[in-house]
Amino acid sequence: MLFALNLVYIGYYQSIEKPRRATLYMLLRGLIVVVPTFILLPSILGDVGLWLAVPASELITFLVIVARQRGELG
Repeated sequence: MLFALNLVYIGYYQSIEKPRRATLYMLLRGLIVVVPTFILLPSILGDVGLWLAVPASELITFLVIVARQRGELG
């Protein structure tokens, strides 16, 4: 679910010609957030942390997108 929402937001920012923001969000979900979650979560939660790393990175990325969007509107 969050994967799809993140892709919709990224596509939206590409369509309104904000490629820097779209690229930032793609890098967040694909590299910047996912690498630390793959390192940290297994050390905290064990094997379960490996399975939760990608959903956690999607959630963090979604929260960043929503927070930045609310900052623009408010």
